[in-house]
Amino acid sequence: MTQILEEPSQFVESEFEQRATAKYLTMSDDSQIRVLMLNAPKESKNGFTMMIMGGWGTIVHRWYTIVLEAAKYFDIVFFESREKHSSILVKKSKHDLDRISTDVQETIKILGINEEKLVCYSSSWGSIFANHGLAYNKFDPFLTVLIGPTARLALPPGTRYIVPFAPPWLFSLFKPITRYWLVNHKAEDEIQEAKYLRVMNEADPKKWKQVAKHVMFWHWDLFPKIKNRILIIAASQDDKMHNLKETKKISGLLENSEYLDLKTSEKMDSPLVITEIRNYIKKMEII
Repeated sequence: MTQILEEPSQFVESEFEQRATAKYLTMSDDSQIRVLMLNAPKESKNGFTMMIMGGWGTIVHRWYTIVLEAAKYFDIVFFESREKHSSILVKKSKHDLDRISTDVQETIKILGINEEKLVCYSSSWGSIFANHGLAYNKFDPFLTVLIGPTARLALPPGTRYIVPFAPPWLFSLFKPITRYWLVNHKAEDEIQEAKYLRVMNEADPKKWKQVAKHVMFWHWDLFPKIKNRILIIAASQDDKMHNLKETKKISGLLENSEYLDLKTSEKMDSPLVITEIRNYIKKMEII
């Protein structure tokens, strides 16, 4: 039996969180997933819901400027997947990719979202479970936006084969390595560096292991199965977090995709993305 539990307001941090309604949704395995919801103003809303699925451990603050811009026109559902600190997990569940894409499917059903008016907005890790759901026909949105999509979870060199066997307490030993990897190899500027470090500080090692051990390897098999409408957005000049060759390969494997290169991460992580999505929707509605 699915149910919705209200969350106290003292957990809010960013401006979006202050304005949004936080709810815990009970999934079919009895785990609870948090979503943050905010409706667009009546005078500017376009009738679409945007469901945002962020990167690994990504918190709202990472994207709040984009989310606030989107909330001018879209009803927003910010989906927090199982590895995030907000989730309440049960021991009997597997927490694998199939389970996480099912969480998205069940969230859409619980909230009564019309898939014909749904835009799924995903990045990095979020794009993996979004694509899994599309590949196995769990949901069929009007449009899925993939920001720097990837075919596997990004991890520091050498740690990929350790995660399945390492106890959660060992995370504290790997934390300096992961921090160095993020700061020196994945962050484009000090702002992005600070956001990544905050994700590290709020990480739940036990949850990270529970999920990561199931999803750390390649998932190239997903993309040829997907027939849904896809908009891929990339930053070819300076995106250090996402592999451009990988993104282009994914684009080539997706039957019904369009590739948009915004050149810089600054643009890709800005409200400009929402303008591009709105323009794309208008174009698709005319066709």
